[in-house]
Amino acid sequence: MLQRIFQASIVLLALQGMLPACALAQSAAGDSLRPFPLEEIVITSTRLNTPAGRVPMRTSVITRVAIGEGNGTTLGDALRPIPGLVVREYGGGGGIQTLSFRGGSSEQSLILVDGVPVAALETGVIDLRMLPLEEVESIEVVRGGMSSLYGSNAMGGMVNLKTVPMSSASVLRVRGSAGSFGTSGIAASSRVAMAGFVLSGGFQRDRSTGEFPVNSPTGGAALSGVREDNDFRSDHLFLRGDWASANADRTSLDVSATQCDRGSPGPLVGIAQQGDGRQSDAAYRATGSIERRIASALSLTCTASIQRADEHYADATGVFRGDNYYRNAVAAISPLLRYEPAAHWTAVTGWDLDVAVADGNALPGRVQRSHGAWFAAAEIRTDTLNARRSVIALMPALRYETFSSMHPIWNPQLGLRAILDLGGCTATAHASAGRSFRVPTMNELHYSGAGGFGNPSLVPEVAVSADAGVTIASELLGHTECDATFYSIRTDDRIFWQPAGSALIWSPVNIARTLSRGFELEATWTSPGGTAEVHGAYAFVDARNRSGTASDNPLYDRQLPYIPLETASMSALLRLPLSGTGALRMLAVRFADAFLGQRYTSDDNSSYLQAGHVLGGNLTLSFALLGGTAGIKYELNNLTGGNVESIPGYPMPTRNHLISLTIEQQLGKSL
Repeated sequence: MLQRIFQASIVLLALQGMLPACALAQSAAGDSLRPFPLEEIVITSTRLNTPAGRVPMRTSVITRVAIGEGNGTTLGDALRPIPGLVVREYGGGGGIQTLSFRGGSSEQSLILVDGVPVAALETGVIDLRMLPLEEVESIEVVRGGMSSLYGSNAMGGMVNLKTVPMSSASVLRVRGSAGSFGTSGIAASSRVAMAGFVLSGGFQRDRSTGEFPVNSPTGGAALSGVREDNDFRSDHLFLRGDWASANADRTSLDVSATQCDRGSPGPLVGIAQQGDGRQSDAAYRATGSIERRIASALSLTCTASIQRADEHYADATGVFRGDNYYRNAVAAISPLLRYEPAAHWTAVTGWDLDVAVADGNALPGRVQRSHGAWFAAAEIRTDTLNARRSVIALMPALRYETFSSMHPIWNPQLGLRAILDLGGCTATAHASAGRSFRVPTMNELHYSGAGGFGNPSLVPEVAVSADAGVTIASELLGHTECDATFYSIRTDDRIFWQPAGSALIWSPVNIARTLSRGFELEATWTSPGGTAEVHGAYAFVDARNRSGTASDNPLYDRQLPYIPLETASMSALLRLPLSGTGALRMLAVRFADAFLGQRYTSDDNSSYLQAGHVLGGNLTLSFALLGGTAGIKYELNNLTGGNVESIPGYPMPTRNHLISLTIEQQLGKSL
């Protein structure tokens, strides 16, 4: 009953904003978790550098300020409030975090850093813990297929992490934290600006013993005790340089290194039978970019990157025993031409070329894959409907993809966004349709280690997707923005790992077809002056196996496992200025509730995980310190102490606390 009331409140909040009672003021902000004027948010992951208000897919932008106002320290924590996106956690502590969009798999979700795809080559999945937030300035989240721009994996949506940008300000930021279960962290970053040159760098270190009490139902029996061998240690270093000339040419170089060592106890089958496995990961990236203005309407951007990722997993006593290691590397180059001959249209074309190499003791030797792609996209818009800044934007895109040993693939897409200023509010219709795909990973094709074997006969997954929605924004009694989006994704030849002769031996196969349909509701209200914010979101996902027919497939029309039928979130933030109280500047209080719906754990839907809520909040006190600013934040997570598992046998931490101190010092506008 509680979750039904919770979900109904989200729906009512959305419907309230869509009533035609919107009165005063002008145009809407772009799609975001916090409102911004259209001109201020540019979505670079569209490759057209499109303002958020004109992107045809539902788009969210999370700023560094919004990240700091939320709970948690990982990328997964920051992404959790977004509807249609599910963060899967393989237990607390050092457990792996992955994400999926709209009923898709983690492999169907693309993650970018400054527009460059990152993923573990052998699995196609990247652990969100391997992408620390210290160097992240903002996060762009686009829901919907994007293979027309980025190729493989961008089937359900994508996340683009934007690092520290060019700036005329020199800043020093230091953060320290400590909390429950031996959790601690320290981070420092600095940006030094000189004439035409900006150098930024920093580090982030996180630790935890991960030994939290559990009360997890497994096999019908409750297990009580302490989760063991669940510690983690991670270190991240980054350095970035930006050079800009007087004629707007720009060069940048970004290098980073991340290492993570963690316990990997596997599923909890008994307090006395916990595994003692360990996993170590390392990721190294170097990305260089050159932007040059060739003519008044023509510019060239060339981005080159080298990525290296290593992984070692060893477990001699647990359920998944093995001693496997991987090493993989990718070298890529992406030239892009941007043509802007007029104020109302922009076109880009470019190429993505890369070579990937992987080896390890669970592969049949050194495996290499080369890849080339050509793409073109345009934004054609008009704002001549009336004098109220009404806009129609059309965004066609096309991509041709070729991989070694695979057939070429064409991926077209068409997006439309119509913005109508009604005087008292702004109504925006957005829609897109296109084709996306995912090539099998190295593991899916060639794995030959403990627990299973690959399938070299796999073919790429191919999806046809469409979505449409409407956004209503108003400035009556503050800023209100509400959106309702409906989508459908039909995937052919979807790849699933299934038992192959034994419950402990698995192999991937192409399932003929899956169909995911659903809707997402989102509403945000910000009070005049920004002292209060309320955000609510709800998503319904109907993701089903549509292989064959009901007469020849006993699993036909069953909900896909581990995909929640419903997710929802709600948060309220209150900022109280403390002027006239000496060094004190502001007191902020935030409350949040995340709901994770029922998840089936078997293909035939005979077993499932119960739905549940996770409550939390924080209290932040900001004050002046040594000419800069500082903030002390106290976080409370999982207030009720419940265990809402993403995967059965991987319990989540009980009630826990975290306190952090952040100091930011302006070093001057330039040196």
